[in-house]
Amino acid sequence: MSKYKDYAEKPVEFLALTGYTHQEFEALLPHFEKNYSEWIKHHRLARKPRGQRAYSTYKNSPLPTIADKLFFILHDMKAKIETPLDDELRPEYDETLLKNGVRGRNIR
Repeated sequence: MSKYKDYAEKPVEFLALTGYTHQEFEALLPHFEKNYSEWIKHHRLARKPRGQRAYSTYKNSPLPTIADKLFFILHDMKAKIETPLDDELRPEYDETLLKNGVRGRNIR
């Protein structure tokens, strides 16, 4: 089941995750769908021009519907707004340190 469907039935959690009520989300969805469809015709997800291959949603896609895509984007944007300094304060970790469970701040 999609994350959108999981949270669409929970208005308090939906608002907390996206910053939008379900009614506001539903009003935004057709506009997002139109613009997303037009954009994806000409661009890849990596923001590069699309070649000959047309866009298609894979069967096992984690974001199978347009509502799931919008839900993910709104949730991601809200999370970044609420913690704007997180990426700046987070130190760069060495891969070997991460594998061993050592955080960069603990090393002196």
